[in-house]
Amino acid sequence: MSTLKIKVEEHPNKAVLSIHISKRISKKDYVTYYNQLRAEENEYDNGRTEELGYLAQALFAVDGVRELHFSQYEITIQKAEIFEWEEMIPDLIHVVKNMLRKEGDDFERMPDIKVTEEERERIKREWERASRNFDFDY
Repeated sequence: MSTLKIKVEEHPNKAVLSIHISKRISKKDYVTYYNQLRAEENEYDNGRTEELGYLAQALFAVDGVRELHFSQYEITIQKAEIFEWEEMIPDLIHVVKNMLRKEGDDFERMPDIKVTEEERERIKREWERASRNFDFDY
């Protein structure tokens, strides 16, 4: 089984964060979800919208997620202003790693998005220690 690599990157816009992933998540150039129900896609349909919808649904279940943008190896997340990344990152990483842990192109349909306190604290420590841009290997 290959290692899933996840890199978290902050943007100058403090309401935006990118998660770079070593596994292709979309064959489309760009898909945007403004909420759980609606996706705006580029013109190239390849049948992955439904699977991206599962991932989007799980990410929108994390408090504070306002908008999602998917490209081939990246998820860009916009949060609501009242929320802090420090509180959201453990849940976001947990969702991504659990949705993408299978080999092949299929996503898990709906992971348990409940992150344990132990994992939450471990991710937060790594986030703070690495000056807020860091890599995970799973």
